[in-house]
Amino acid sequence: SQETAQDNAFLDSWSPGPSDSGSPHRTLSASTGSSSCMLCHQATLGFGPFTVFAIGTDLTNDHPVGVQLPNTTTYDFNTPSVTTSSLKFFDTDSDGRADSDEVRFYNTGEGYEVECASCHDPHGVPSAGAGSKFIPSFLRVSNAGSTLCLTCHTK
Repeated sequence: SQETAQDNAFLDSWSPGPSDSGSPHRTLSASTGSSSCMLCHQATLGFGPFTVFAIGTDLTNDHPVGVQLPNTTTYDFNTPSVTTSSLKFFDTDSDGRADSDEVRFYNTGEGYEVECASCHDPHGVPSAGAGSKFIPSFLRVSNAGSTLCLTCHTK
């Protein structure tokens, strides 16, 4: 099941490095809705069904989405280490690609913004690499000791 096994082989083509001129990364929008998800998650491709979490859950105490990344030279924010035409991200392992365990901002055409997938991997992530514990909240980074918050915020 998705909760116990994960194959990250698709990430090489899903999240290209900063030198890649094109971006096969699929985004969600009002016009595409779930059709982007269905490019991979349809029965004819052999992927199993997935479960939607947090439906009906009050998320008002969580970080807002659709917020533009502030000018990091003016405000108390860390500067993402890599910028591409579609993403800004904190490249914690310096491999030049936005890995599933790295926080990112999405270029919406209005600038780089915080979206749900900035902090949450919709496919789930292991907590410390292959074979580690599944994180049900899909956080890209654990928030123990405010680690997730301090990825972007300096205080």
